Amino acid sequence: GASAARNDAPRARERGLRTLAQRGCVAPATARQGDAVACARDATLLRCSPAMYDARRGWKKAHRRVEVILMTPIDGLGDADETVSVRPGRARNHLVPGKLATYVNAEKLEGANARREARKAAEMSEDGDGEASGRGEDADVARERKAEDLVIKMLTSDPPIVFKRILDKKTGKPRLAVTRENIVEQVARQKKLALSPASLVLSDALTEYGEYEIPLWIKGYPQGSHVLPVTLRKKL
Repeated sequence: GASAARNDAPRARERGLRTLAQRGCVAPATARQGDAVACARDATLLRCSPAMYDARRGWKKAHRRVEVILMTPIDGLGDADETVSVRPGRARNHLVPGKLATYVNAEKLEGANARREARKAAEMSEDGDGEASGRGEDADVARERKAEDLVIKMLTSDPPIVFKRILDKKTGKPRLAVTRENIVEQVARQKKLALSPASLVLSDALTEYGEYEIPLWIKGYPQGSHVLPVTLRKKL
């Protein structure tokens, strides 16, 4: 009896391998070879039941993240101009539509880094005011100049300040012009910088769609040596 059971064992194993091959759990070649080790390996690699496939997809979807740049400080996420990873739904439904964040690209990332550096330099300048007497006056002037240069770079570099206005079909022009006050407000919103209206060399409001370079008056620099890029687009 024991001898017969031993002789039947290989046949039973082959039958089991053929059954697994029919179910798609192992490769047919493995079933023909009757290699139990290879069978176990193929069963692990090829096993793909609908339930397991859905579970894997669900896990990947639940743990998927996208990177955004915060436009304002948000508790639990980070400070303005900081790059954070969030769930796609939160970015798509809350942060981006609410103007709290924007999706990452090369230009926006460069602008965010420049703004962070400018704020850091300004903070260092403020912290060092009390110790200025212990350092040389030249060092203080150089530090302030560096912070000033960073702010100017943030103002004058891309991306431009963008305005969207509805088209007046009768005139072919925007229904609302872009005024000096509008530009100051959007500089504060889009670049997180405080700009005096007197710094803009702008005699008339912008009444045509297009790209503009608004000359800036900055103390210590020739008038018009720096320009603020502004774009006026049609609002669809």
